[in-house]
Amino acid sequence: MLAFLLACCSSAFALDPSLDVSQYGHTSWKVRDGFFKAGINSIAQTPDGYLWLGSQFGLSRFDGVKSVAWQPPPGQQLPSSHIFSLLAARDGTLWIGTAKGLASWKDGKLTQYAELAGHYIFKILFRYKLEGYDTDWQDAGNRRLAIYTNLQPRNYRFRVMACNNSGVWNETGTFLDFSIAPAYYQATWFRVSLVIAFLFVLAQTE
Repeated sequence: MLAFLLACCSSAFALDPSLDVSQYGHTSWKVRDGFFKAGINSIAQTPDGYLWLGSQFGLSRFDGVKSVAWQPPPGQQLPSSHIFSLLAARDGTLWIGTAKGLASWKDGKLTQYAELAGHYIFKILFRYKLEGYDTDWQDAGNRRLAIYTNLQPRNYRFRVMACNNSGVWNETGTFLDFSIAPAYYQATWFRVSLVIAFLFVLAQTE
């Protein structure tokens, strides 16, 4: 089953393009290739191409050749080594649902969410809100995509919350600040230029 799932995935950036593709032709991967002696509960692929595998013995990262057990930063650990769900976001964040809580991993930083501590996370749901545009939170389910059109030039804050299968939301969540620059026709200098040009044409006709 694992070999079938891996075969369906697109090519991973983690692979070495200088090696011949035949070197990656496997019918199965085994414990000697770094896999845990347990069934895989969840698989997610981050934008860098790596596949992340969650099992009852922890988290591992697979590059198409070998699986390596993931180790948290010194002094930190996941809420539980028993992992039930994984979700990779487009910004590179890996959401990790465990038997005792929710964590996220991004840019070498492990974050835990106290609101969900002790909760059994086998399903991760999301809701989001664009401050200054949305009047209320938007339920996204397990979808990792939000679409906005006709946003006006200004600064924005995009907020995201996650919840577990029991419906307990992480109220702190995370956010992304961004800005949209005005198009040339929205810029003050352009509008002033139009006024000046209009006044000049009007003066010439008198």
